[in-house]
Amino acid sequence: MNKLSLCVPVILILAGCQQATKSVSSAAETFGSLQLEDQSHLSAVMDASDAIHLERRVGIGSPKYRVDRLIGRTRAEAIEMILGDLASDSRSSGELPAWLHHPNITFLDNSWRYCHRLSSQ
Repeated sequence: MNKLSLCVPVILILAGCQQATKSVSSAAETFGSLQLEDQSHLSAVMDASDAIHLERRVGIGSPKYRVDRLIGRTRAEAIEMILGDLASDSRSSGELPAWLHHPNITFLDNSWRYCHRLSSQ
């Protein structure tokens, strides 16, 4: 039997298996139909446990002075404070320690060149 004569019935059978495509809505329609979520949880007043949890989630650790300033505020106010800290120019610039500019570490000079030689002995 000819290969072409086999292909034609297979194509006709499979053509009926195609699924109908759905119309795709535009991005404007999709985002326009979104409902705002309930944000009542943002009006809850934070206690020490909530403040510690928030500080641990947004930073490294939870320093006492940062936790103390969040206690008694609503969650929305606390979020605004933290975002305000990120946007302010008063935060620390993260300067490197002075000893880094004048290191006294002589044992590291060119030590990488001899690593392979020492490890193979």
